Amino acid sequence: MVKTHLEPSATRYLAALPDADRAAYLTANPWITWSGGRASFDWGDFLTHVGARKKNVPPFDTFTLAAPENNLFGVATTKARHFTQWSLRKATGDDGARLDADLPEKIDLMNPMYFIERQNPGRSRH
Repeated sequence: MVKTHLEPSATRYLAALPDADRAAYLTANPWITWSGGRASFDWGDFLTHVGARKKNVPPFDTFTLAAPENNLFGVATTKARHFTQWSLRKATGDDGARLDADLPEKIDLMNPMYFIERQNPGRSRH
């Protein structure tokens, strides 16, 4: 990610700046090294710059069912449920665990792409 996307983008940005502006930018961002007309930095310094993650992995279907998204799929007798096979299996340790039968339809109802791809002549064009 750093070598393929971030450093080339930073290099293009910094190369386009006048020398004085580039120097000011690099002074304000000492985690970026400018050498030979190229920007370089490491992933750890970049993460420190942009800030800590807001959610852990997995971000939405958490193993502990503590995410608000898990509550979205709860039912009258169960406050929160897993809605991805992967999180369900990792959380339970059961490689054969299956999602509740009603979840695929509920997941479709939460996803606007499900409705966009369906043929519906009465749907608004915009």
